[in-house]
Amino acid sequence: MIKRAYNWCAEHPSLMVALMAMVYYSLMSAKTYTWIFVSGDSGDWLASSTWWMVPQPMGSPLYILLGRFLNVFPGDLVVKMTILLSCLPGAVTVGLVCNIARTLTGRADLGVIAGGVLLGATIYLTQTTILEEYSIAIMFVVLGYWFYLRGQRKWTAVALALGTGVHIVVAPIFALWLIVEYHEWRKWLVPLGLYAVLTAGSYSLILVLMAMESPPLLAGYLNFDSILQYFTGTAGAVIGTGSIFDFPQRLALATGMLVVSLGLCIIPITYALGRPMARTTTLMVTTVGFALWFHLTSLDPVSWTFMCFGVPFMAVLGALGMSKLRMKHVRAVAIGAVALIVINCALMNAGQIAQERPEAGEYYEVIQGLPNGSAVMIYQSRYSLGLFYAMAEGREDLAPIVAFTAETPEKFADYLGWMEEEYGIKGNSTLEMLGSAYGQGRNTYVVGEAWFYDAIDRGMWPDLSTTFNLSRSGSNESWLHEVVGCTGLSSRR
Repeated sequence: MIKRAYNWCAEHPSLMVALMAMVYYSLMSAKTYTWIFVSGDSGDWLASSTWWMVPQPMGSPLYILLGRFLNVFPGDLVVKMTILLSCLPGAVTVGLVCNIARTLTGRADLGVIAGGVLLGATIYLTQTTILEEYSIAIMFVVLGYWFYLRGQRKWTAVALALGTGVHIVVAPIFALWLIVEYHEWRKWLVPLGLYAVLTAGSYSLILVLMAMESPPLLAGYLNFDSILQYFTGTAGAVIGTGSIFDFPQRLALATGMLVVSLGLCIIPITYALGRPMARTTTLMVTTVGFALWFHLTSLDPVSWTFMCFGVPFMAVLGALGMSKLRMKHVRAVAIGAVALIVINCALMNAGQIAQERPEAGEYYEVIQGLPNGSAVMIYQSRYSLGLFYAMAEGREDLAPIVAFTAETPEKFADYLGWMEEEYGIKGNSTLEMLGSAYGQGRNTYVVGEAWFYDAIDRGMWPDLSTTFNLSRSGSNESWLHEVVGCTGLSSRR
């Protein structure tokens, strides 16, 4: 029996490594609603998988469709989405990396080591053990590369189209691949058309949701201005807009995270970058370079998650470099990968960390416990997405007052109209809507972190502190304050 199992593992190393990764990720995963490892968007994915609403830009339509499909079956949606849309794709990616490295080097041992390097990569681990869309998007990118190695360009396009349907950042990765492949542009015409059709088909869901006039909390109804604002607003404010003064600190952070994640594998990667460079290697280097560029130049301080798109290819590059090293050096890299896997069990166990930092679950419970018909003022953040999740889970009676400046009410015309029609709350600014809700006799709350209230005191909403009296709620949470007085209204009734 033991000999048969050993022979099976020797014949199917990629599958063996993938199965081990699935067990590892599943045991390490967070199985409750959490915000750890930059998973504040999870409230949006849970809400969109339960409630027909337009998710945050750029939409991730395929991801929410998969979430809705899983929601058809019994069981905790958080667990189902984490295990099947994060852990499973992560494990598949580990298996693909093993197979790709084995193919490129002709050595099964280097394939297993490459899979082990990815399994021990801390930064990648964070996104495979929480409810986020990165793991499955990365899987489709690596799958596309695997098809490319096999000369199956159409299937490469299909895999990348599916990845784009999960996360829009896959689109520029595909564009870079096409630039590298410009000599073969005729062979890419049909696959490119297939990619365009599939991608347009998946993102048409966003237009359908707009046309359905679903709650306009994160996007307006179907019209040209809403579409333009939805698909261009975020990119223009985030991508490539990081300050040059922040660059040294961002570079140091990226370097530290990669060293901690890849360990000794950093060294053989440098041996894979020599010239002449094969086109297969150039594609991987281009993907890694794009992922690093995105993080280093993004205005978003937590954009390190995008580096995960490059980590699987770094593991493969490490295998290519190890093929040029002596066996004792290869063993050192393998031992280092195993050490990281063990260390991560103790230090990066998402399930344990989620229990130690239960803020998301506590917030959800507090929101679920608010009096019927309460109005909650929030800004676009994990708090607003958590509120939408609670609303999708049966608290549609809660009135969400999304903070915006008084100078831009025309951008929120659909939202303002929906609030008046659905809740009878009127106003052309955040303060007017808050006053309208309070004047109706609703229990009215303001939710936000400490910086939010500091911004109020500094004049972001100059009339809020003078018009409304805020008191910490009975829940004793610093982020939840109840409006207990309003100087602009003589009575709440």
